[in-house]
Amino acid sequence: MDRVFRFIEEYKLLKAGDKVLLGVSGGADSTCLFCVLTALAKNMPLSLAVVHVHHGIRGEEAEEDARFVQELCERESVPFFLERADVPALAKEWGVSSEAAGRRVRYEAFRRWKDAWGADVIAVAHQKEDSAETVLLNLFRGSSLSGLRGLRPQNADIIRPLLCLRRSEVLEILQKIGQPYREDSTNEGDDYTRNRIRHQILSYAEEAINAQAVEHILSAASRIGEAKDYLDREAKERLEAMRERRPSGVFLKEAVWRETDKELRGMICRDAMAQVRGSATDLETVHIRALAELFDKRPGKWLNLPGGLVARREDGGILLDRGGSQAEEADESPGILRVTGRDEYKKILENSCTKCFDYDKIDGYVIFRHRQPGDYISIAPTGKKSIRRFMIDQKIPREKRDSIWLLADGSHILWIVGYRVSEYYKVNDQTKRILEASI
Repeated sequence: MDRVFRFIEEYKLLKAGDKVLLGVSGGADSTCLFCVLTALAKNMPLSLAVVHVHHGIRGEEAEEDARFVQELCERESVPFFLERADVPALAKEWGVSSEAAGRRVRYEAFRRWKDAWGADVIAVAHQKEDSAETVLLNLFRGSSLSGLRGLRPQNADIIRPLLCLRRSEVLEILQKIGQPYREDSTNEGDDYTRNRIRHQILSYAEEAINAQAVEHILSAASRIGEAKDYLDREAKERLEAMRERRPSGVFLKEAVWRETDKELRGMICRDAMAQVRGSATDLETVHIRALAELFDKRPGKWLNLPGGLVARREDGGILLDRGGSQAEEADESPGILRVTGRDEYKKILENSCTKCFDYDKIDGYVIFRHRQPGDYISIAPTGKKSIRRFMIDQKIPREKRDSIWLLADGSHILWIVGYRVSEYYKVNDQTKRILEASI
């Protein structure tokens, strides 16, 4: 345990008087976390409480997990909060995997109980293998540098005191103090993506390639993290030089943009949009690329971005605005765009509000907008029809035509919302990257 205590001190994860909410499932990692922090609390003024999330899976086995964690808490006089959820039902409702739904349920529960109990931080039990799995998972799915830096000891109000330990070291601590733990049967199979990485990739890498594979992955992730921090600082400095504040947004000066390294431009676009919107939520690669490409368009071009943000090309740069005349003329974009890999395609539930397209066939950038002169849609592999003619043929009332939303790649329309999608952009066996559009 001393190693964990030193890790907590080195990264300043806790201070005297903190109220710490622990996520405890009853498995080896979280049981070890509980034992470490209750031991630390005997020498450092800390208040502890535990949240256990029952996922509605594994029947009586899950009930026994909850009882086990409750007894742990009673032994140490630690407040115990039980959260129940039907994760399979929620996964179906949200259109995601049970693995993703379970994670969302857990962290939503942590946040609620943190607020209710007045905790300062939330402690979770990730260890080194978890961090290495995260790096590989993000790498395989396609990730920015942020996703390749691995798990951090602290991320906002989430702390990870066990990140200094391997799984084997966690088990050694439990064995040394004679503390039993629960085995989750779902961890043994390969139904979940993380399990497949853990059992089939990481274990093979350590057995057949290099016994220090996990340590080397984490070492590389650490260096990537350092590089990302450096690039973040550089991007923020360039953005400060580039931007000119306006009443409802910022003006990005083209002269500074042209002098900026291409490697920083995407980060600058994302930071600029996040600053004006007050949040980076729903900002995807497609939006960042669209804003960057707007610098190469002629003045007068504009695009809608998530959160009601409007970008307009002007002489000398781009105006990023949440209001103004352009925003009044253009309705707020009603949709969300997300780029994902082929492996995620089967999990996407296409319906009247969600459609998928071949991302690599897109020539420019895509936005939700209303019709413009010259718009057309592909109705066969080699045929096309103007949007005007399509609406006439569909007998769409004239007064309704200008209010119908289109997903557009320039003048080429991917989706006439509520009517049809383009044949050209449809996903096929050769598709590698998917654009998921929801409205």
